[in-house]
Amino acid sequence: MKKKHFQRVIKEKLQEYALFVVSDREPNIHDWSEDRIECLRPASGLTVALDPMVRALGTL
Repeated sequence: MKKKHFQRVIKEKLQEYALFVVSDREPNIHDWSEDRIECLRPASGLTVALDPMVRALGTL
């Protein structure tokens, strides 16, 4: 689904509701590698499912 289409559908269907996405951790892993910290994004089910939706809605 294209980003603009997704945004339109969400606004039409959920316009009367507040949508909250809550997590007990961020969807990143911080790993010390040699002389720097690397930020990795694991492919967990929740991250794969919700992150694109949250980003498309412009809430991050």
